[in-house]
This record gives sequence, C-alpha cells and structure tokens, in this order.
Amino acid sequence: MKRVFNERGYLSVEFLIIGLMVVFMAFMGTDIWMLEVKQQACTHIASYYFDRIRVTGYLTEADEAEMFDKFAEAGCDIEDADGDIIAPREVNGDSPVSRGTEITFKVILRPQVEPFTLGRLIGVDPLSDFKITVGGRGLSEYTP
Repeated sequence: MKRVFNERGYLSVEFLIIGLMVVFMAFMGTDIWMLEVKQQACTHIASYYFDRIRVTGYLTEADEAEMFDKFAEAGCDIEDADGDIIAPREVNGDSPVSRGTEITFKVILRPQVEPFTLGRLIGVDPLSDFKITVGGRGLSEYTP
C-alpha cells in the first residue's frame, strides 16, 4: 500500500473494477436472499393450510380463497388453480378424505417479481419459468 497515488492511474482502475465486482456480488446475494425469504414464507403458509386439510378432510372454498390472498401477500401467485393445486378440494366436488387415508398437498407458485434480474448484466437468460413448489404428504385426521 505504498503507492496510494499512482501517476499512471493503475490503482484507480483496479479499485473501480474490484469495487464494481463487490457491489455486483452484494446485490446478487440480496436477490437470492429475497427469493429464499419468499420460499420460506410460502412454505409456512402451505404448512398451515395442509394442517387445515388434514383436519377438515379437504381444502374448503373459504380456506382456498384465504390461501390465495396469503400467497399474494407473500409475493407469489397461483396462475392456474386447477393445475397448480394438488389436493382434495371442495371446489372440485371432492368429498372429505376419511381418517387414516394419505393426503398429498402440492402448490406451484410463481414469484410476482422475476428473480435474478441482476444476472442480465452478465448475460444470464431471464428465468421466466421459475416456480416455487411447496406442500407435503400426511394422513387425514378427519372423522365424519
């Protein structure tokens, strides 16, 4: 660090290049962290509604509407309710699943804000088909 002021400007150029790389990596880390936060929030919401399905035997219309709102608050949307939700649903006319029967619950979500947008600066293709999948499997506790 003897040459703080260099007449040829090498130090300035090196500082600029390294500074840009550090800033880029910091923002990429923030972008990835935000996506992980969304995924974690959606996992918590799905766990809550999976427990509701286990108790009631299926996903009621009221719970489904509330679940859509909660996912929207978390920053994710369900594009196609019929194809993106795998569970016994009241809307489909499914009857409640009785006690001891296995239930599979799966929801496919799309983030409202496209992730990894900073990657375009270095030539990465945008992830237009990026989806978050949450859900679980368990036994029903519903007794008619």
